[in-house]
Amino acid sequence: PTIEVELVGGEKPELDRGPIVQRVTRDSATIVIETDLPAPAEVHFGASGDALTRRAAASSTHPVWHHEIALTRLEPSARVFYRVVTPFFQTPVYSFHPAPAPQDVIRLAVFGDVRSGHAVHARISAALLDEALDFVVTTGDQVTRGTDEGDWQKFFAIAKDVLASVPYYPVIGNHDMGNSGARKRRLEDVF
Repeated sequence: PTIEVELVGGEKPELDRGPIVQRVTRDSATIVIETDLPAPAEVHFGASGDALTRRAAASSTHPVWHHEIALTRLEPSARVFYRVVTPFFQTPVYSFHPAPAPQDVIRLAVFGDVRSGHAVHARISAALLDEALDFVVTTGDQVTRGTDEGDWQKFFAIAKDVLASVPYYPVIGNHDMGNSGARKRRLEDVF
């Protein structure tokens, strides 16, 4: 067996994971981020990258590490531009569009089992960004071992831009579950 250890230190909270756009409807969405230390966070959003005039904050009144920030009263047919802002960092500007209307054509992508094919996963992620997708569904096995934080870090590094721009619905594969009885995080804790 091989043991790899990495010690990382810092003076301020940093973005650990996200942003992830979730729960997208015609007029609302939730932006999820995780920071490595508890921190306050909010989302600045608007109709263009230069006009992020609206603000939304997490419902928690004290700093936390897992942030779920609801965006409401969105224009149903307008692209939403946003950035996550904390006292310590801000993300680049990302964008997504609200869910399609019932009469609209729906564009989706389905793929899966990218757990050990990182180069292929990176090519798929880049191609997804070139499409006008309404959502992505995966067929499972995002990682090799769901209880291995290093596997999740690799997954999120590759899928970062897709997760920030397109609602992503992963199916839980057997590899995403981790070891039976393990008390570490698994896919259902991450999404």
